[in-house]
Amino acid sequence: MPKNYPLLKELAVGVAFGFALEKAKVYLPSVIVHQLQWTELSMLVVFLTATLTGRAAISCFESLGLYLRAPKPPTAIGFNMLNSYGANVLGGAAIGVGMALAGACPGTVLVQVATGIPTAPWVVAGALIASSTYGYLHKHVVTAVPKFGSKRASQTFESKSVSFGAIAFAASLVGFPGLYYINSLIPWKQQVFSDLMHDFHISRSNMSGVEFDATAWKASSAMWSPFAAGIAIGAAQVFSILLTRSVIGASGLYPYLGSWIVRGLDAKWETRAPFYKSFINSISTLYFSGGVIAGAYLSMKMGASAVLHEMASNQSAQLVLDPALVLRLMVGGFLLVYGSRVAGGCTSGHGLSGIAQLSVASVVTVAAMFGAGTIAAQVVGPFSVSMLQ
Repeated sequence: MPKNYPLLKELAVGVAFGFALEKAKVYLPSVIVHQLQWTELSMLVVFLTATLTGRAAISCFESLGLYLRAPKPPTAIGFNMLNSYGANVLGGAAIGVGMALAGACPGTVLVQVATGIPTAPWVVAGALIASSTYGYLHKHVVTAVPKFGSKRASQTFESKSVSFGAIAFAASLVGFPGLYYINSLIPWKQQVFSDLMHDFHISRSNMSGVEFDATAWKASSAMWSPFAAGIAIGAAQVFSILLTRSVIGASGLYPYLGSWIVRGLDAKWETRAPFYKSFINSISTLYFSGGVIAGAYLSMKMGASAVLHEMASNQSAQLVLDPALVLRLMVGGFLLVYGSRVAGGCTSGHGLSGIAQLSVASVVTVAAMFGAGTIAAQVVGPFSVSMLQ
């Protein structure tokens, strides 16, 4: 077997995941913020459909002996607060606030970079600052609060009387028809079209005559319906299990990048920030993330959304972001990384993969994400067009 074969598998999974995310359009900042404001539901339909698909596949693979679940464990924050789930609550809340501020998640910001969303570089800047500072803070926090980050045995919602397979079957039986029906009710085409114009900073007059194909699972379509895209993201989860024997998670990229940044800047990083020792060799996450960017870019170029990218590129030299928006984006990116490290995962690891495995810790984390994110989104609101001029 070639030496880099496992890394190429990670790359392939990333391509599939990035392709599906771009078709779903859940990477758009406006889609994310509007979901947290509960004025649009396409992101929720995508998320729940992908989770159902992943859970059904995991159940089948586990029954065949092809995969053994590893649900996320509860993570404590110390001080005897919130039982064993304190870090899940605190980290999830930080991610939710970061999502509301940045209009991004740790994984979707990679798609934003690939597609040329104007706000993405500032989110990445904040994320890199967090990536290269978290390890130093972590050492001091653990010294002051020894139980910070301690983990206990994983807990799931299954029981001896109700198996994981039974729950997956019942959830699929009810969930798929229900989500398909909700998908048919929401005006997702009009909403996503409006979000596309806003986030690429393109006026409606410039879009006259531009048509978007939304045929499900067609590679040249600009977008897929939330239900179809959710199944595609779930299929990427299946692809990940078959190729790598692991589930999808995106936030591991940031401590890996942080470990190389501090290695280059601090000769004593191993003693000042030992946190990074666990990530310095995690190159597989770099291949996966590179695949996400490549897959998203491929999806964009194959679909009509490439027109938006070209329009945005033509005017990017004249686009100046308001300083208040830049600060908002950087703080959001910073919180996304700190939150995912405290909680031990992000919207992909806890959300798509953790909930699919019925992890109690993942449900707590995602509930904190949406709870805090909803409050923050109501306070700060969406990105106004004037902030992008």
